[in-house]
Amino acid sequence: MVEVLVAMTVTGIGAIAVLGALRSANDAADRVRDEEAARLLAERHLVAMLAAPPEKLGPARGVEGKFVWEEQVRATKVSGMARVQVIVSWRSRGRPRVFELLSMRETQGSGRGR
Repeated sequence: MVEVLVAMTVTGIGAIAVLGALRSANDAADRVRDEEAARLLAERHLVAMLAAPPEKLGPARGVEGKFVWEEQVRATKVSGMARVQVIVSWRSRGRPRVFELLSMRETQGSGRGR
């Protein structure tokens, strides 16, 4: 009888440990999935900003699902160049998360090919 109680206790402790590991793995998978979705969203917006005509550049903000995205354009010390940035933010398990991408681009035609 004692052996059965010991075996049940050991099995219970093992099951609790396995459930804890599964929850941690699930949390990590959710985090990776969110970060990947945020990265893809930021890349899509950054590519569009880099391809847009200079007169179409400007700050923008929007929401896609759980993600809030923001496009920013800032002048630089280099004439004719701007810093373009996309910030994607969301909440995961009650904590704020942020993913940012930035690049540089011309703010006017380069004059090449004219």
